Amino acid sequence: MSIYSKNRYMSYDLDYVTFEDKQKIKKSLARLGFFEKQKHFAHPECPFLIEFVTPPVAVGKEFVHQFRHLSTPLGSLKLLREEDCVKDRLASYYHWNDKQALIQAVEVCLACKIDFEELKSWSEEEGFSKKFTEFLEAYKISSKK
Repeated sequence: MSIYSKNRYMSYDLDYVTFEDKQKIKKSLARLGFFEKQKHFAHPECPFLIEFVTPPVAVGKEFVHQFRHLSTPLGSLKLLREEDCVKDRLASYYHWNDKQALIQAVEVCLACKIDFEELKSWSEEEGFSKKFTEFLEAYKISSKK
């Protein structure tokens, strides 16, 4: 979210996908001062929460097969594509009526070149054509500001 929204929205959780055993992760992070807090790992001196999710990666009912790669001085990160980031936020809006997630989806669309036809098709497959229309309206209003 933060990367694709150009830091308009700052997320304080870092989600990682891993095949590794959660107990091994827990032991390794404990050596660094992290402790398990519900489904996340926290550290008293770090504002970020870390979550490890099990594969496969999916947004709604759709499995993710394509990713973006971001090179940094410390190594490479494998990220959701921009459209999949938007789908993830829209899924929260569609299923739980999370208005903040709707705003986040719009922020990514304002900052990135997005394939809206892909989002429309996905939304229809998920059964949320009406809420997709609401999302488009929110995007159009925000893009005029």
